[in-house]
This record gives sequence, structure tokens and C-alpha cells, in this order.
Amino acid sequence: EHEGNTIASYDPKNKTLIEYHIPTRNPLWGNTSNPLKFVIDNKNSVWFTEWTENKIGVVKSNTLNQLPILLSLSKDKMTIDMKNSKGDTLDIYLYNNLLNVPLTSKSLLNESESKTANISMFVSSSLSKSGQLINLTQNLSKNQLYLSEISLDKPFVIKMDVFPNITSNQIDAGNHTLTVSARYNSDITVSKIIDLIVR
Repeated sequence: EHEGNTIASYDPKNKTLIEYHIPTRNPLWGNTSNPLKFVIDNKNSVWFTEWTENKIGVVKSNTLNQLPILLSLSKDKMTIDMKNSKGDTLDIYLYNNLLNVPLTSKSLLNESESKTANISMFVSSSLSKSGQLINLTQNLSKNQLYLSEISLDKPFVIKMDVFPNITSNQIDAGNHTLTVSARYNSDITVSKIIDLIVR
């Protein structure tokens, strides 16, 4: 993702997007390192260029699936009824996946970070080019939490409501998408994409 300053992997079967954030950022170039070209080597590591920084970066294959958090949703579609001003609700399930991350791969989370690692929740949509929820409001029961709040044996549940803004203009009826994301320490973002039906 050139402007997002990330290397991303998307699984269309389960509609999961994983973004690995590149730590190098140049404020003179839009706060990005301008990752442009990439190649996958014979061990499935992803090598990429950071054009404005004159660097080469890598996401090693042994870390690609070793995520500290996992995310699932209670359903794969939400329906918004604009005519009757009715929204929809879903549950977000966050899982602490630290037990499945080998000690050698815990560079993203040293011992002190495991108690203070911040997880930020956010929602975006295809309703606008910027990803904003135009003319809709979303409420999350929790926007930020610490990894230590998530049990190792059961998910942490976050309730999400999406509903029309009563005082705003209408949204065109049709099929859109809604992306629910959990960002861990500005290192990795795990997202699920679901259908958003506007009637």
C-alpha cells in the first residue's frame, strides 16, 4: 500500500486483510517511505523498496502468520434502512494469540509491551473515497484496549452499532463494504471486510 506505508496481504476467501506497517516514515513525502516494488523470495518472505528512503525492507515469512491478535465478526453483513432510520449491530471478537507466537518472533512484543500494548479499533467503508462512514454513525463499546485485557482462553467481545444520521442527507441505496479493524501498536492491523447493504 504505497500511500498507506504498509505491506498487506488479503485473503478473499475469509475476507481478511493483514497490514504490516513499515516503521520508516518521511514527513516530507506524506509521512511514508513510498514502498513501490516488491518480490517474494523462495522462502515466501516479502522484500520491498522504500523509494524515498533508499532502503530495502523485508517481512520475513516466519512472521507473516504469527499475529499477536486475531479478529472475527458475528456476521458477514450489516443492513441499514435509511427510510426508517434503522441501523444494525454486530459483535467483534478479539483473540489474544500470544501463545501461538514463538519466542523468537516476539520482537513486536517484548515482556514489558505485553502489559501495555495498545489495540485501537476503527471502522471504514466504501461509502466514500476517504473510507469515512458518510451519513452513518458507528458506536463501539470499546475503542481502545490493552492486550492484557484479552484472555488467552476466550475472545474479548466488542459491540458495534451502525445507524443513519437523522439530520444528514440520504445515502444511495446499494451494496457497499464495511471494514472492521484492530491495530496493534502501529505495527500490524488485522481487518475483516463485510457487506454493507443500504436500503
